[in-house]
Amino acid sequence: MATEKQKCEWLGTWIGEEGREIYRTLQISDDIKDIQQISQKFDEHVRPRKNKQIARHKLKNRRQSSGETFMNFVKDLKIILMDCEYDNPDDVLEDCIIDGVVDSKLQEGTDG
Repeated sequence: MATEKQKCEWLGTWIGEEGREIYRTLQISDDIKDIQQISQKFDEHVRPRKNKQIARHKLKNRRQSSGETFMNFVKDLKIILMDCEYDNPDDVLEDCIIDGVVDSKLQEGTDG
């Protein structure tokens, strides 16, 4: 089993030059040798800040594209929904599917 230090060293190899440039901007102290902490710093850097109102706007306007699979449409809705901060996201997801799905038979058959 690899040590945490080894995992961190491997990460430096795997992320490439662009990843190493980002790493240098993350303000990680030299004594941090925990892959989870480093991974969290990368996540914070690459994931955009949440904006609940913008996410809700995107969700409300998201429609299934012509040729887009149903599963891809639902997956995208779930991703957008993560930043919306609704109390009951499952109910909202159902509403968005009904409003945005292309297939009218799916719209009619989604009642709980």
